[in-house]
Amino acid sequence: MIGYDLNEPIPHPRLEPVYKQIAAAIREVDNNHIVILEAAHWGGNFDVFGPPFDPRAMYNFHKYWMEPTAAAINHSSISESATRSRSG
Repeated sequence: MIGYDLNEPIPHPRLEPVYKQIAAAIREVDNNHIVILEAAHWGGNFDVFGPPFDPRAMYNFHKYWMEPTAAAINHSSISESATRSRSG
């Protein structure tokens, strides 16, 4: 095992305090493995973080190449559905 991945959280002003609570709970039983902190909004918004709070934490980023909005999701789903119905 490499670590604990806190993956794809929703954007929320209390995200970092929740991460701190989760990291503290992990550290009660495991001081060796990495805690992987995912940025908010599908892994692309680091505005939720202050200074690092865990010496064995790693910050994770990834990009989906579309905005994390309901409109973008709905558009993508509609486009994908239309493509499937044309090809099959």
